[in-house]
Amino acid sequence: MAITSTFQPEFEFDYDDTLPLLHQYSIPVMQRTIYNKMRALFRVKHGYSQRARSWIGPGYHGLLIYGLVRKLLPRSVVDVGTCWGFSALCAALAMEDARLNSQVLTIDRSEHTDYGSDAFFDRLRRDKVFQVVGLSKQQLPQYAPVTIDLAFVDGGHSYEQVHFDATFLSRRLSPNGILMLDDCVAEYAGVEQAAREIEYEFGLTRTTFRRIAMFSSRPFATSLTQADKIGTAQLR
Repeated sequence: MAITSTFQPEFEFDYDDTLPLLHQYSIPVMQRTIYNKMRALFRVKHGYSQRARSWIGPGYHGLLIYGLVRKLLPRSVVDVGTCWGFSALCAALAMEDARLNSQVLTIDRSEHTDYGSDAFFDRLRRDKVFQVVGLSKQQLPQYAPVTIDLAFVDGGHSYEQVHFDATFLSRRLSPNGILMLDDCVAEYAGVEQAAREIEYEFGLTRTTFRRIAMFSSRPFATSLTQADKIGTAQLR
């Protein structure tokens, strides 16, 4: 597949803007060429309309997910809100690069089946992504692991939905686990309200980068330092 470079400047902004945070905490960085290819692949697959661009959104969350998987070496990763599958694919790529014997559980009310225009990424989906179709309120209790090392929530943005997702996942978060909530900004008042309540109720530490709030039971840097020492996943 020919990869267009139409959106390269935007890709580069997301990539370069995220590097200081990754370097600050010694979080592994996805190769720039791979990141650009993934972003272009999703834009080609889903079109260039303004609506499609807003759904796919910026890519810094994928860089964070990739880096945190590489850093935490998680046994379990949960992604609520598959959408086009970019977040799940970033986690899967990190598992592949770190040679982890893990899969990412991703949940969405609609099915997203393939990245068939690229054989490598489509294989990653088959090997490393377990997708469940349905509402998270019904599917998380049935499919989520008892202990969760990394979770990313970007599903329904109502207060009730985010509060359920975040509460459920927080109760299963491992000692060094990290919960990520996307769109914790004023325009999504329900997300921000749920984030504040979760932080208080579970005594979590909050670290914010752009639109993403990251919660951990220990200070963010401590969780990452401990992950350096012990790791959690079984290597292949």
